[in-house]
Amino acid sequence: MKVIEQPRLRGALIAAAIAAALPATRALAFEMDTGNSDLNVRWDNSIRYNAGWRVADRKSALANNNANDQAEFLFDKGDMVNNRVDLLTELDVAWKQKSGLRLSAAAWADGAYGASGESHPRLAGRETYTKNRFSGYTKRFYRGPDGEVLDAFLWGNLELGGTELALKAGRHASLWGEAVFPTASANSVAFAQASSDGLKSATSPGANAKETVLPLNQVTATWQVDPNLSFSGLYTLEWRSSRLPEGGTFFGISDGLLLGPDFIAPGIPWGDPREGRKGDVGVNMRWRPAFLDEASIGLYYRRFDDKGPSFIQMFRPGSGPLEARAVYARDISIVGASIATIIGGHSVSAEVSHRNNTPLLAAANFPVLRPGQDLDGVRGDTWHFLANSTSLFNKTPLWDTASLVVELTYQRLDEVTKNKAFYKSKDHAVACASEEIVKGCATKDAWHLALAFTPTWQQALPSIDLSMPLVFQMGLKGNAPTGGITEGGSVFRIALAADFQLKHKFELAYTNYWGKDKFLGASSPAGRFNQTNGAMATYEDRDVVTLTYAYSF
Repeated sequence: MKVIEQPRLRGALIAAAIAAALPATRALAFEMDTGNSDLNVRWDNSIRYNAGWRVADRKSALANNNANDQAEFLFDKGDMVNNRVDLLTELDVAWKQKSGLRLSAAAWADGAYGASGESHPRLAGRETYTKNRFSGYTKRFYRGPDGEVLDAFLWGNLELGGTELALKAGRHASLWGEAVFPTASANSVAFAQASSDGLKSATSPGANAKETVLPLNQVTATWQVDPNLSFSGLYTLEWRSSRLPEGGTFFGISDGLLLGPDFIAPGIPWGDPREGRKGDVGVNMRWRPAFLDEASIGLYYRRFDDKGPSFIQMFRPGSGPLEARAVYARDISIVGASIATIIGGHSVSAEVSHRNNTPLLAAANFPVLRPGQDLDGVRGDTWHFLANSTSLFNKTPLWDTASLVVELTYQRLDEVTKNKAFYKSKDHAVACASEEIVKGCATKDAWHLALAFTPTWQQALPSIDLSMPLVFQMGLKGNAPTGGITEGGSVFRIALAADFQLKHKFELAYTNYWGKDKFLGASSPAGRFNQTNGAMATYEDRDVVTLTYAYSF
């Protein structure tokens, strides 16, 4: 019995459109001859090379901002910011198609960060790395060579009185709901369901979901009661933090953040973070009722700890000096529902969810903790909504085929339940008394739009398919109460890709960032200060051109 997560036509539409629209490395299976028809062994390998160059001049108000000048001055216009090789290897073993195991691993090396591993000493006395040298953590993930195991799990399918129970145990990823783009996932029932590698997403264009999701040790199960009804559950056995671009690197948002830098600010070192715990739990039901034709309905409940930091806490351990620590929120819960269907040949889906005890944007003026004191950040309840559509288009005079993915997300604050005085909004935080949007202060509501359009020309040259992926994402209105969505923050990417014999893929791409910012005048003798509304405004002068080659074997 086959587990049905989506109607068959809808699943085919989504798979085809996303494969074309979003950068991905296509791996071909190498089937091993085991001499036993019951034993199937498949080994896939993908190697990818990325070269990238900064093509924008520094904006002086951004470059002279004390918070991110090391990242700004690490590379100049025309400098190579990526010179990276990535390897992904995947092994799948199946016995009678009823049980098996999966192993995958990744390796990388990037020559753009040099043999010396030095950060940029922009301002004397303000370096966030000891002796102005990248920490071992930053060197590992940026310069390498290094690697890590990704998937490592066992799976099995059991027949139970005419039903089927599918089990997985070990390190793997599980994502529920209908979200397509990463920004939408932050407003989905899948929020913090898996850790993500934002560091690799930024430094390795073309990395696919298998590489940018960090699997967790967990047990997951799906019970297919009948062809139209299934139940799923999960229990995690470990907690892992998501990775973000590190301070002082090209895509670092702030020089002192997060796991790489030794200091958050001069004289204030990083202490041990307040991390999450193992033991996330979740259940969901997928139902395809006969009266709704091709539609499927999902119901979800999850209780979990966040995989990303919600705020930075200053504290004094005993009578020692001031330290900083990242705080990862615990005991968040989500209740949600989704629907997915086909309308006029277009795949359409929507989700609505309510999040309880979720971390909200915190102002920077949290009090320094005394020994034994433990503030839990700003917490509250929020509503989340997303809707998306996936369409495929037939041959026209302009293309052979084309795909379009559009996704709209919405977030609304229900109420602030903890530490309301430190919530970063105009009604609470002193820092938001004016210029609320530009200062990144939260609003009651926030909207975000993402779309990907990809025309394709098959056999444009002998054995070569050409495509032109275009991706655009933008915060339409408001700054999200939970962060992530910022009004005016946008990214635009256009590429020309060539696929040769399904093994060799070349892509030349340009990425542009834009966001709201405001020059606020001199802030210190060291330079000027520019207030930016989120990462897209910080990246405004870090446009890049990238050249990618990927080979599968």
